[in-house]
Amino acid sequence: METELQVSELVTGFTEQRSPSKETHVYNQASPYYQRSLNRFFRTTGVCLHLPQINISGDGEHILLETFCGEFGVQERDVGLGDFHTKVDVSGRAGTQKGTCIFDATNGSLRLTQQFVMNLPAVVKLAVELARRRDNNSAASQLDPLLRIAESFERRTVVSEEPELFQGESDGWLEVIARGEKGIYAGDNGNMLEVEVTAIRWTPKWRCLRH
Repeated sequence: METELQVSELVTGFTEQRSPSKETHVYNQASPYYQRSLNRFFRTTGVCLHLPQINISGDGEHILLETFCGEFGVQERDVGLGDFHTKVDVSGRAGTQKGTCIFDATNGSLRLTQQFVMNLPAVVKLAVELARRRDNNSAASQLDPLLRIAESFERRTVVSEEPELFQGESDGWLEVIARGEKGIYAGDNGNMLEVEVTAIRWTPKWRCLRH
């Protein structure tokens, strides 16, 4: 499914290479460069593959991404590859789904991955052929079941209402993030930071009347 996404990117450090030697720097409290990992959150679009019966490893995913970029003239640095997680299914009902996601790495999206979902059978077929030419039988065997599924797909437009998260209900209940779960904090300067909820406090909405 091609859909709107909120992407979280995390940079944990970097590797410096001089001639044959490499030195890896990890961001932590002892690091001279940065004391914590760097987070970036942005909204974009991408293609989510929810395939609970198929296990596609990193090699298969990267060959799939490489094939798509080569076939449609997209630079690999302009798209991203990762895992997706949603608590709402395609029809708008509550239901956790996970899987692989190929997304547009530009904030706001340029719809670069639109061609991927519209030409999924052809892209997967070329990816299987590429894996076999490289003698990567493991990736080819993982992509073969995806090809059979993709060839049976029917294109369909799904219009669902956006779930009303964190909205007060008529009975006085309010949906919040549970203790120990992660959330996104939007600071006063507009920067977003991934945080862990340690406690919940209810602050009522006050109305100020000026006379």
